[in-house]
Amino acid sequence: MVLDISGSGLAYEPGDSLGIQPLNCPELVAEVLRARGLSGEEQVAVGGEEVLLREALLSRLDLNRPSEEALRLLCRSASDPAEAEELSGLLQAEGEDPLGGRELIDLLEAFPSAKPSFRFFPRWVTGEPGSRLGGAFGGWSGLA
Repeated sequence: MVLDISGSGLAYEPGDSLGIQPLNCPELVAEVLRARGLSGEEQVAVGGEEVLLREALLSRLDLNRPSEEALRLLCRSASDPAEAEELSGLLQAEGEDPLGGRELIDLLEAFPSAKPSFRFFPRWVTGEPGSRLGGAFGGWSGLA
């Protein structure tokens, strides 16, 4: 891979490190907000900083691999007993990928009665490194 930084004003010396911070797809962010009935203009705290929920979802949080905390919050907030039971089963499932590759939007659409407060978004869309349910931060920094 070649990264051309000419004209950027950046200076790079051998041994320097470089981080790349990816953005989530804006369409995916819009789907997550729509699934929860949110505008994205809500304020949330991420890494000790207050930001708009849309900004947090776009550039600061991992929307691909829901954490175990995400499943717990979805399970506790599910008003449909069958959905709560299925979410509980996912929490107790053994194996490498109990979610079967499902992403956050898949869970929000599959379990519409599960509606935790938007204030929990920063906690429940990030995973712990090494967690069986998620956790590749992919270079994210400053997450609570």
